[in-house]
Amino acid sequence: MSHIESFGVRNLRSFGSKKQLIPIKKINIFVGKNSCGKSTFLRTYPLLRQSVESNTRSPILWYGAFVDFGDLSTATHDGADEIFFDFKSVLDVDRSHPERIIVQDFSARHDQQRLSNSATFATDISIGLKNHNTQVVSSSVIRIHNTEIVIKYTTTEKLEVTTRQYLWGADDEECGVAVDEHTYSDLIMLTKSSLIPTKIYGTREAKDGSDRLVRYLDEKAIPIAATKNLVSFLKPYASNSSKTIGQKVEDLYINSPDVLISDLKKIFRNDKKFQESLLSSGEFIAETCFYHLTIKNLEKILEAADASFKKLFSGVRYLGPLRASAERFYRHQDLQVGEVDHKGENLPMVINSLDQRKKRQLSTWISEKFGFELELAATGLHYELKIKED
Repeated sequence: MSHIESFGVRNLRSFGSKKQLIPIKKINIFVGKNSCGKSTFLRTYPLLRQSVESNTRSPILWYGAFVDFGDLSTATHDGADEIFFDFKSVLDVDRSHPERIIVQDFSARHDQQRLSNSATFATDISIGLKNHNTQVVSSSVIRIHNTEIVIKYTTTEKLEVTTRQYLWGADDEECGVAVDEHTYSDLIMLTKSSLIPTKIYGTREAKDGSDRLVRYLDEKAIPIAATKNLVSFLKPYASNSSKTIGQKVEDLYINSPDVLISDLKKIFRNDKKFQESLLSSGEFIAETCFYHLTIKNLEKILEAADASFKKLFSGVRYLGPLRASAERFYRHQDLQVGEVDHKGENLPMVINSLDQRKKRQLSTWISEKFGFELELAATGLHYELKIKED
């Protein structure tokens, strides 16, 4: 299952430009002197929760119900112009065709077993925020093995996607030279999903039946372009025509480069020239195939990444510092409230929203865990939280 392994921030308040990822464990404890960034880092969790749950075009909701970091320019570290949120993730990417079932025949066992329809990839994702013409604009960078995908928001709904293939991997900022680059412009994002877009459409203009010029959205624009680029790359290594190569690569699924070599051998098993090419340049061919297949499966990669964000940050509950004292009375508000806010000030309303059975269960649990009973009493237009010790 897709998940986030570690998380970090750059250029936010006391955090500098160096990428520092903190592993996400069952319990994380932060210790440090005042103003070193403990609270800043912890508040990025509700920031990303409100971003996951909001219906906005941009990935990060900078001002929201759970947290407000103030003006972006004042929250940015000295000398920087962009804040980054960095994630190291493991993505399970669906690699099946919708209309096909992958079956493997184990003849020794005289039965059939379905192969896994997903492939797992270690993935680095960075989401950036910067001021541009009085607006907060965002960008996303996704790195899988030798492939880098940069998604830039040119307007609230228009995108530009740039893909780069690096020689023998792109594991960090000091990666090698880009040997291939493609830019897809004038793309449309209809929905943001959690933190990144999952549906990116190409656009084309054509005349309709009334001879009017209309714009059509094409969800297959990037996959079709990536497939054409893959066929063009493979053609010099094979003796088949482009049409035949195009038919063969339809059976090529995204996988790690070492597995792709064996897949290519099977698919082109009757092509002597291609078999010889694999012997002399197999590693480079597999690496480049991986790059093009990654772009072809961009939507599935974005969906897997989006699922990992949603899984982690939708479960965030932020409790503020324990600096406020309890009140003798709380003003009555006839509201159904299902969650305690980060300061705990709405606790009486949350308890009042419970039915009698759940109130008794809560009091019993508090008694067992902390040694006192809790009762909510209504007095006119006010609440009282009464505590009875053992």
